[in-house]
Amino acid sequence: IVFVFYLKQEEEAQFVDLLQQPQNAILNSPRIRIVTYVVDPSCFFYSNYPINILRNIGIRQTRTTHFIVLDMDMWMGSRNTVLERVVEDAYRTLLDLPREVLESYKTTVVIPAFFHTGWTIANGTLEEQVQS
Repeated sequence: IVFVFYLKQEEEAQFVDLLQQPQNAILNSPRIRIVTYVVDPSCFFYSNYPINILRNIGIRQTRTTHFIVLDMDMWMGSRNTVLERVVEDAYRTLLDLPREVLESYKTTVVIPAFFHTGWTIANGTLEEQVQS
């Protein structure tokens, strides 16, 4: 698991202290990689959040053939049967993809926050597909 954190320079020491607290020992597991992107007041990203940079850093730190990128606003707040069904349906939908898609090193599969299989997607131009 890779976590990428955006920190302002003055927050770095407090973040390191947080990681060293006994209740956070699980974060020091060899299976977890924590990467920080620290900016000082002279940096453009001090006042502009570097969304794509953080995502790209996380991808570069991944040591596996498959990965999923999750933003903080996509975390599930609690377990409930409706949410669990959405996740199970998404997994089944991924398994139903053609084998050549699943085995291709050049394929990216984008998982939307929610799957909806009730719509028919037009088989035309990009604009027609977006509008369908």
